[in-house]
Amino acid sequence: MITLLKPGSASAQAIAFSPDSKRIAAILANGQVQVWDTTTGNSLRTWKAHSDSPRALAISPNGKWLVTGSGDRTVKLWDLNSGKLLKTLSLGAGETQASAVQGLLISPASTRLAIATDRSIQLWDLPNGRLLKVALARSPLVADTLGTNLSQAMAFSPNGKSLATLDLDNSIKLWNTGGGARMITLRQHQRPIEAIAFSPDGQTLLSRDASQSVLFWNLQTYENRLTISVDSGNRPNPQVDPRDSRATQQPIIPSPDGKTFAVPITAVPLPGTTVPGSGFALDLRDAMTGIHLVSLDDVQQANFSPDNRFLVTQGQELRVWQP
Repeated sequence: MITLLKPGSASAQAIAFSPDSKRIAAILANGQVQVWDTTTGNSLRTWKAHSDSPRALAISPNGKWLVTGSGDRTVKLWDLNSGKLLKTLSLGAGETQASAVQGLLISPASTRLAIATDRSIQLWDLPNGRLLKVALARSPLVADTLGTNLSQAMAFSPNGKSLATLDLDNSIKLWNTGGGARMITLRQHQRPIEAIAFSPDGQTLLSRDASQSVLFWNLQTYENRLTISVDSGNRPNPQVDPRDSRATQQPIIPSPDGKTFAVPITAVPLPGTTVPGSGFALDLRDAMTGIHLVSLDDVQQANFSPDNRFLVTQGQELRVWQP
């Protein structure tokens, strides 16, 4: 295990691996981007990206670009190797009143960028910086009332041909990334959807709602093949009641080999006790059956490396593990 950021350092707001798994990048609370060597933990470069509320970061699968977003309502495209600013996207084109960026996703072919703000999910042509589709838009009043974290409720399929997003009626919509046309709507959730993710083989879509239910969608038949609950079977430490663990507002994280997936959870203490540490954990599960495998303490966010050799976790410290 290697520790990249220790307590007292500017915290990481978002992290990402380079496609070759040799570098880890993070956007820090002070607005800087920092890039490390994965094996040694040595810092490779640092630069100032945003001055206000940095929130999101993504690295393109072609290894050329790093994209950042923040509360200043801009998204910036950088050269990953040099840190040079290449383009700034203004989000006013996608909303009547631009709102802060929550999350960023880049398609497998590095041609499309999905941007989640406080009020919308947008599909952009990445190389040209052109808005293609506003897949979801909600008014400021609905945004304040619903409170769903839109950055967790969007995902590109592994072949890059579709983008999955939530909708306000508790459904999931699949969009064609070529021109932004809607392909199909999936309905079964009874509560607001909080996170979605494709399996690495593209055959299954996982979706988690506010009731802690995770649905496994067969993308050949578009039917739900399995439903599990992530509020049971978790025991990050002996003082936590596994029946009262809850998924946090973080993404579902499939491993690159497709064998497991992870759900960040928060622990509720038993009556008369306190939870040691941060009270957060990572719930690892079997991707086919949904059976709980293990929990990692003090983890709020996590990323698998593309080659499946590393797991980087963010809690009170930023750590790199070998699964």
